[in-house]
Amino acid sequence: MSSNRKAFTLIETLVSLIIVSIILIGLFNTFGATEAGSDAILDQGSADANASSQVDSLADHIRNAATCENAANGMVGSALDAGNATGFTYYIDSNCTKVFYFLLGTKLERKDPNGTTVEMTNVQSVTCTYYTMGSYYGTLIPTANPNQPTPAEAPKVSAVKITVSVAENGYVGTYETIVRLRNSPMKQYLSG
Repeated sequence: MSSNRKAFTLIETLVSLIIVSIILIGLFNTFGATEAGSDAILDQGSADANASSQVDSLADHIRNAATCENAANGMVGSALDAGNATGFTYYIDSNCTKVFYFLLGTKLERKDPNGTTVEMTNVQSVTCTYYTMGSYYGTLIPTANPNQPTPAEAPKVSAVKITVSVAENGYVGTYETIVRLRNSPMKQYLSG
């Protein structure tokens, strides 16, 4: 019998195929997990970007609130008519035309003289915190109840912190911003 081997035996070939199969299965599982992780990161980023974009739009609206000058229609000398933990009402002109932002279920809605529009969907929570200021460049001071200024405090509100959490594809994005009211009477007359 000659010991001169030039080929693999059937057993060696089967063992090699099993080893290669195990390696390929491991690689495919790794690629699948990487893709799932990548999708999760993209979904979280999308939720964060959606929350950020919507809150920025909301901030632009309230930032330009106007001072009410008509006692028959609102609170004279105030840019903010009322506020609570999940919404607020502000004036858009000196005749005290009001705009309401409020949470209804999982929708953040805006009501103005032209009707009601849905500003955000899939909203998990909204929190509004109201602040006054001691001087123009001074520190923000929370109102007595930070989530609901009294009618006496409303004309003095100079800033609102808005925190919104939005769900998208199973992920929750949370965004927070502090909006200084440009036309707040109290802010306009403070000296730094």
